[in-house]
Parts: sequence; C-alpha cells; structure tokens
Amino acid sequence: MADLIGIDGRPIAIVGLALPFGEWIAYGGEPERVEAGAFDKQFPRGIWCGGDDSQLFNGLTWEHDPVEIAGPHRVSILNDQRGLWFSAVLPDTALGRQAAMCAASGRYGASVGNFDPYDQKPDGTVTNARIRAIGLTDCPAYCTSVWRSDAAPENLPQEARAALARFRVADMAARAKAQELDQVPQHTGHPVAGGAMKNVIHIASQVDARTGKKTWSRTMRPEPADVMGGA
Repeated sequence: MADLIGIDGRPIAIVGLALPFGEWIAYGGEPERVEAGAFDKQFPRGIWCGGDDSQLFNGLTWEHDPVEIAGPHRVSILNDQRGLWFSAVLPDTALGRQAAMCAASGRYGASVGNFDPYDQKPDGTVTNARIRAIGLTDCPAYCTSVWRSDAAPENLPQEARAALARFRVADMAARAKAQELDQVPQHTGHPVAGGAMKNVIHIASQVDARTGKKTWSRTMRPEPADVMGGA
C-alpha cells in the first residue's frame, strides 16, 4: 500500500506522545497512573521498536475502535522515562487522509485504550502492562499530543510544541543508545524522498508454549531512511 505523500514529497507520519508516565487521572471513577517501566517487557526501554504482529500490537487505530488507520508495520514505539512516544507512517487511504487532517487540526491526541493484561497496585498505579494499539482521538484520557511530521513547530499549538521539544530529546537519546549498541535507530517513521535506504533492526518477542518463558529476537532488514517528525 502506498504512503500518503506531503507537499514536500515525503511520506506523512503522525508523531506524538501516546501515554505520559506518572500522571494521575480518574478512570471510571477510580485513580490511575502508569509508572515508568510498565511497558519494558513489550517495548525495551530507550530504543525505537518497530511494531510486530507477534506482539499482538494492532498499530494506529481510530478513536477507541479497532478500525485500522496504519498497520503495526507502519508504527514505531519509543518507551522512555517520560512515556510512550510513537510515529505512524500514514497510508494513502481515505482513513489515512482523514487522520492527517485531524492531526493537523491541533485538536487531537492519542490513547492506548485498555491495558491487556496489566498489574495494578491498590492505589491505582499500573506497574506492568501491554497495549494492543494506539488510538487517534479528540478525547484522550491522559494529556497527550500529536502532530504531523511535516508540521512547522511555530504552527503547532503550545502543548504540541512543548511535546515536540521533549520528543526530540527522547529521540536523540534513543539514537545515541542505538549507536552504543552498535545498532541503527529503529524508528521507521518518515522516509526521505529519493529512495535512500538504511538497515533497520526489528525486535520481536516469542513465548515458549511449554515453559512460558519469553525470549526476544532481533532481525535487520533494509528500509527507507527517515527524518524525525517536525520540520
């Protein structure tokens, strides 16, 4: 499926913060917050992770519905000490075009929906969880922001500009960690026009049916080079 292309000739990605850590909310009348490290088993900390079907991760969906905007292979996740960041390359479909318009409006955020499964302390702190998808929504439960990868920072709402600044710090740290591990960044988000390629490492998990032990595997394959969200 073809990518949705912006006026600059590059594929358009929706980028943003899907879930902040340490923020208290009232969910169903009960207090809830997610602590840093809660998603370390699903998304290893501090590196960009490509979406993978084996994680039962469904990619970018619409609102809280299972309607797919971008499949898991189009979505990258960065789990750091602040929260879960994401980048989703949009397909050239009716939903992809609608999502691009919504992200440009400044009225939308992101949601991770229900955690499945999860461990929670009596005070409402989620300590271990996994997510099924990231949802684009105009009514996020947590304070989140999204923006288009081709957006000029000065045109973003104040909250999105602040989130973009934090995102760039998180991305720089992830890229530095990737270099320390002698890897390339795993972000698949915003391919450069002209067909430049790079090797991208993808992480997948597998559970042994007999022992229940989870193991991680890494595979490398060539993909288009990318530029991070925010012009």
